[in-house]
Amino acid sequence: MLEDVTKEHPNVVLGFTGFAELLTAANRADEAFSLLNTEAVRTRFWNEKQFLLAYMDLGYRTDHELEAHRAMLQIRKLEDGIEEPDRTVRAFQLDDLVDLMRGRREYLDEMDSLVVGGRIPWTLLPLKEGNPLQQVWSYRTQNFVPWETKSGRAHFSTYASNGYCAANEGDYRQQLVRLSAAKEGSDIVVDISALITLHNVGLIDATTKYFGKIFVPSLYRNLELEDGVDCSLIAALESINPGVCLSCSLRDN
Repeated sequence: MLEDVTKEHPNVVLGFTGFAELLTAANRADEAFSLLNTEAVRTRFWNEKQFLLAYMDLGYRTDHELEAHRAMLQIRKLEDGIEEPDRTVRAFQLDDLVDLMRGRREYLDEMDSLVVGGRIPWTLLPLKEGNPLQQVWSYRTQNFVPWETKSGRAHFSTYASNGYCAANEGDYRQQLVRLSAAKEGSDIVVDISALITLHNVGLIDATTKYFGKIFVPSLYRNLELEDGVDCSLIAALESINPGVCLSCSLRDN
């Protein structure tokens, strides 16, 4: 559809950048850059900042650094006269870069603490930063595991738990309850970490036979394009035991 838009409306920059974004999501970044780097397209939109940002990003992604650098210089030129802190592409002093790197390190340390403490899932940071979950899972589950440091525990595990959870029991007061697996035939909700793990260790079939309905958040289907996750594993849940897996929105259930 977007390919038709680029042909029928050649002066609409969003048609080209949107088409390039879809190609990139489909692991066709080289084609996306070639689309934007076509002489007629590049010349037409060379003064459009939205186009230049997409062009620069794809240039660096596809090892066209000289072209990407030219786009960066053009952005700087278009914003000539704007105060440096308000520019899209900013110039940094060495001290600024040191501060930026220090802030990044502190941020990652805080994320490591939250993962190790079981307060956030390991999938949060990769999704936020655009790293493929399947690739990150493979990295986390490799044989070499440096458990001696907090960073090692945070980066080479998929689930952190002391074996208990806070729950209401009897008198409705919260107390620690030992974690246990759901009973056979129970309806469950599966998160993306568990789904990838079951798929990689070959337990999808056994899981669908043991539990009742398996609710999968519908937003996971978007990961096939956005993240590169093999969402055929979601289809596998449905095909192995039809009716067992229900793609849904957790908000509606």
